[in-house]
Amino acid sequence: MSENCFVVGGAGDQAAAAIGNGIIERGDLSLVLGSSGVVFSPIHKEDVEDNPLQIFMHAVPNTYHIMGVTNGCGLSYKWLKETLFESTDYNTLNEKASASKPLANGLIYLPYLNGERTPHLDPYASGTFIGIRQNTKDSDIIRAVLEGVSYSLKDCYSLLPKQQYHIRASGGGAKGTLWRTILASAFNTSIERIVQDEGGALGVAILAMVADHVYPTIKEATDKIIKVLDVTQPNVKWIEEYSKGYELYKDAYLSLKKYYKKAFEI
Repeated sequence: MSENCFVVGGAGDQAAAAIGNGIIERGDLSLVLGSSGVVFSPIHKEDVEDNPLQIFMHAVPNTYHIMGVTNGCGLSYKWLKETLFESTDYNTLNEKASASKPLANGLIYLPYLNGERTPHLDPYASGTFIGIRQNTKDSDIIRAVLEGVSYSLKDCYSLLPKQQYHIRASGGGAKGTLWRTILASAFNTSIERIVQDEGGALGVAILAMVADHVYPTIKEATDKIIKVLDVTQPNVKWIEEYSKGYELYKDAYLSLKKYYKKAFEI
């Protein structure tokens, strides 16, 4: 089957968004910071059998993709604003979070507001703050939410095939410089954003242009159309701290797993 015949069928939402972000080859990786958080990467057929993540056909010919999803990504930040900081806008929340230090003064947040999908398929898991003390400030609470969601995305990232990845972030959460820096530091790698911010619509448009012979291949179309806006580097002083924080985060879920189910049944 030719490439042009293949792409006429279009794409699912995540595959279209991936194309609109230039995520089309093995080693490309997309972090979508929407209401849910998605880690998405193309793979080859030989990678399919041994990977624990969800596997689908990509819209790119002869390519699959793996995908991990955390349910409470931007949803956690929205919940935080509407519940505790209703009169505060998101820019102010980001500024407040910047006043806290990495690891949020010992506060850890587990973003399981609607259970969890990856890597814990657990409908009973619940959103949790651990480590609230008398000296905990509002800035610590906000930062802990950003860090907890970042750890949850790293849970998905940790299941990918081990290699160097070219990462691009998108979605509403990617607009925050602090959040991107936390992610880059937790993942210990640079993270790009592109100029275009309507990934799904752009991806579908690219598929249509290839189908109409405007561009010969998806790769040539994305190389021509997609432009990098900026690159966020890890904060070298945060890398080790977030490595320790991530281990605490993983231990916290395992310690609370039985409790979550019992509490749900009350």
